[in-house]
Amino acid sequence: NENYLWVLKKENFGDYDTSENFLKVNAFDGKILDSFNTKDLIKANLPYDYFSIKQRDLSSVWDYEPFHYNDIDVLTNKFSKYFDNFNEGDLLISSRSLNSIFVVDPKNLKVKKFLFGLTRRQHDPDWNKGYVSIYDNQTEWGYTSSGEEIRYFNSRIIKINKLDEKNLETINYKSSFISDARGNHEMLDLGKDKIFSLIISPYEGKLLLFDGKNLIYSLENNQKGEVLPISNGKIVKNNKIIDNIQRCKK
Repeated sequence: NENYLWVLKKENFGDYDTSENFLKVNAFDGKILDSFNTKDLIKANLPYDYFSIKQRDLSSVWDYEPFHYNDIDVLTNKFSKYFDNFNEGDLLISSRSLNSIFVVDPKNLKVKKFLFGLTRRQHDPDWNKGYVSIYDNQTEWGYTSSGEEIRYFNSRIIKINKLDEKNLETINYKSSFISDARGNHEMLDLGKDKIFSLIISPYEGKLLLFDGKNLIYSLENNQKGEVLPISNGKIVKNNKIIDNIQRCKK
């Protein structure tokens, strides 16, 4: 949002349901305007319980990293008009450990939508023009009959139109990528089926830019033969940059 941002802050003390905090921060002076944690979410949504699946039976003890929140995205005025069931300011949150994304009204902390099991160890859900896009790490390892460790699936980007789980599609890019964690992406939707996708594959040290499904630019962070991670990337949205993208295609 132009006036504030929501961030995640993880404390090194306290129980799991209070150590991961969501902070609303003034964009101009850095002051904290509001905050909540998982304990607040659980209380606000009773008798429904979306978060305690990793709490031991008949106990208040949590299993290791029961939530692992890894992203929060604000529904801005720019995109709110595309979502009839959600409002400007709603928060889209990713919980890696729960294989879930959900939408929260920050005014009353009510969960407006909770999606479970559509992704595996996902990261970076983003509001877009009528859909939510998600970096699905699809992190799952196994073994061959000879005992060799294998990765079952590459990572992927999915779209959930109108945030309706019945309208989910995988974007089949013409170049693959694979990430165990921390995968990031950005969509620049110009309308009329003109969509640029910037995809970060951290542990491959790759940055990939697609025009539609076609790869038009790639970068590998290879330093003297060693591949180093790339954590994130952004598309700078101005005409000069878009003109340069057109030149890259040529």
